[in-house]
Parts: sequence; structure tokens; C-alpha cells
Amino acid sequence: CLLKGKIVMIVIEKSGKTIDEAVEAALIELGASKDDVEIEVISEGKRGILGIGAEEARVRVSMEENPLKKAENYVSDIMNKFGIDAVLKSSYEDETVKIEIVGDSEEVGKVIGRRGDTLDALQYLTSLVLNKDWHINKTENKELNTGFTFNETNFKNPPETVKFLHSNGIRLGLTIDPEEGIYPFEKSYEKIKEYLEADENGVIPFNVMEPKFIDAYLKLIIHPLDNIDIDYYFLDYQNKKDLDSLWILNHYHFYDMTRDYKRRPMLLTTNTNLAAHRYPVLYSGKTKVDWKTLKNIPFYNASAANIGVSFWSHDIGGFHKGIEDNELYTRYVQLGTFSPILKFGSEKGKYYKREPWRWGVKTYGIVKDYLKLRHRMIPYLYTESYKYHKFGIPLIQPIFYKVPEMYDDMLYRN
Repeated sequence: CLLKGKIVMIVIEKSGKTIDEAVEAALIELGASKDDVEIEVISEGKRGILGIGAEEARVRVSMEENPLKKAENYVSDIMNKFGIDAVLKSSYEDETVKIEIVGDSEEVGKVIGRRGDTLDALQYLTSLVLNKDWHINKTENKELNTGFTFNETNFKNPPETVKFLHSNGIRLGLTIDPEEGIYPFEKSYEKIKEYLEADENGVIPFNVMEPKFIDAYLKLIIHPLDNIDIDYYFLDYQNKKDLDSLWILNHYHFYDMTRDYKRRPMLLTTNTNLAAHRYPVLYSGKTKVDWKTLKNIPFYNASAANIGVSFWSHDIGGFHKGIEDNELYTRYVQLGTFSPILKFGSEKGKYYKREPWRWGVKTYGIVKDYLKLRHRMIPYLYTESYKYHKFGIPLIQPIFYKVPEMYDDMLYRN
């Protein structure tokens, strides 16, 4: 893979009550040790008399950032965490780091991605949801949506993968649809079979209404995933005619997560039309790629406040069908930036482009600026989310809440 980068000198200035305190502040910001930097004392500071005339010490700290070393460490870390045995050969010329990864091409390709896009993506994510390909999902006869055991072809060492993502500030969620039951290939199958009966095909049927099933499901399937620090789950339950089962599944999943003091309960799920505000993030479903969908989303988000819901998740750009368009994608990102939840997602395939760098230079530049703005807004979003939790004040509200006369005005309803 080729990674662009110059050897640059990073220079910052810091103040403190003492020189050591100022240096320590600079090292923390740079993420470096004293051996990595050069330190210049600008001012030793003054103590003053009774605090009058006192001045803080100030230092200038310089560090050379070598893209070759940085890239080597980054790619090597990814290889190790994903359990891939590979040899790295690197060189630096014309502001380009060239890294040759020698190993099994199929395995390495999954991690690096086309033109290094997977490596780039890790620098822009705050949360990653793995779709159904994370688990074993095939039998001799058919492909399944259901599965709870990591596919070792794609993930050689799941605990290390989770640790690596967490070390980069990325939370990890797993897509789960238990509707098709528990199959013999699951790691916990034999243990679960001691408590529940299998059908004639050897499959333990899904039945969330059965206390023994939900007990075994949570303790023997979900808790082992929790134990490797999976952060949350996307309950992608496909049977839309059985919303009662989904509601109970949401309830048990959410409150089961409260037993773990290290994390707050978080689910991504679909609306069951019953007390939807009780469970954190609702997914609007597989929307069409078009302007009509985008036009409906603001009204959708605002109207949700009427049932106490703020956290709606819509796939940026739409999920499937339709025609991809630079302007449409850009406007989706802009709306998502100022929405409670910003989520990229689309149907599999080469046509749909959700990674900003797959678009042209102009679109990429605009989208990148908005995504950076989104990250700067996190303290604000956190504060508003706390107020929503504490006082029930929705993050997004219809305009007629404050201007009642606009309630029936078609020009302003969206």
C-alpha cells in the first residue's frame, strides 16, 4: 500500500507554574516522551510577590513526525491485532511511504482494503457495526441471517481485534438476528441443548417468550460476546409481523446490559410501536437512495419528538436502489452532522459509495469538513443527550412546539 506523508516538524508552546509542568503538558498533547522531542525554554517564569507580578514558565517543544515510522507501526499493529502473519517491507521516497505486505493475499486484502481504504477508515470512525458476515452464517443448504460465533476466516483473533479498535477510540457493535434459532455449529450449542430441545433438523428454535430460552440465550450466547468487550448490538430482527417478540428482545437485551458497570446500555434496533423511547437508537430501515427520502427525514426526526424519541438512525445517502449522486450524498452528510445519530450504511456491492474518499475531490473536501465539525460537536451532543435522559427534552423538536400557529402550515411542517 502507498501512504502519502511528509517528514514534518510539529512545534507547540505550553505554559505552566514550572518548566517541568509546562513540558509535561506538551508531552501529553504530543503523545511523546522526552527522548522524542527537543525542548526550548522561552521563559522560566516569575514567582512574584504575594502573587503580584507572577508569570508562568513557557516552553517550546518540537518533535519530528516521520511518516515511515508512523506507517510501519500502524500497519504492523493492524496485522497483529487481526491475527495475520505478514512481513512488512517499507521505503520512503518523494513524500510517499511504500509498504509491501508479504503474506496470504486474501487475508491481507481483507484488512488493507482497496487502495488502503480500510486503513484510512480506521482514522475516521468512532463506532463500527459489523454486519452478518462477522459470524458463521452458512449451512450445507442455505445462507443464514442468524449466527453468534465469529467466522474465523474473517476474524482470526476476535478479542485482539476488539482491543485494537478500542485502542483507536472505536466502539464495536455486532448485528444479530436470532429468529432462525441456534444451529449446531455454534460454540455453545451442546451446552444450550442440555436445557432446550432441538427440532428434527437439530436446530434449537427461537422463542423469546420461553423463559428458559431467553436465559440460555443471554448467558451462553450474549455474555461470552460481552466478555470480549463488545460494546453494543444491532438487533436486525427480520420478522416485521412479530413485533411483540422484537419488543421483548429489545427489553431483555437492554436491561441485561445494565449488569455491566463498565458500559452504558446501547442498542440499535427497529421500532416496535410500543414505548419506543425506552430503548436508545432506532433504525429507520433500508431506505431508497433518492431526494424524496432525504426530504422526509427532517420531518420524520421532528415528529418523533411527539412520542418522546430523539435517537433515530438513518443510513447516510440511503441504503439501496436509486442512483448515487454527489450532491445528494453531500446533503445527506450535512443533515446527518446536525442529527442526533450519524450512521453510514448501504447494501453490499461496489456501486454504493459511503466512504468519503471514494467520491471526487470537491465532495470529499466538503464531507471531511462536516465530519470534523461533527466530532467537535460531541460535547454538545453529550450534554443535550443527558438533558434528554434526565428531563425528557428531545434533541430535535417540531417548530410548532415553540410557534403553535405553524402546526397546520404545510410550508413549515418540514
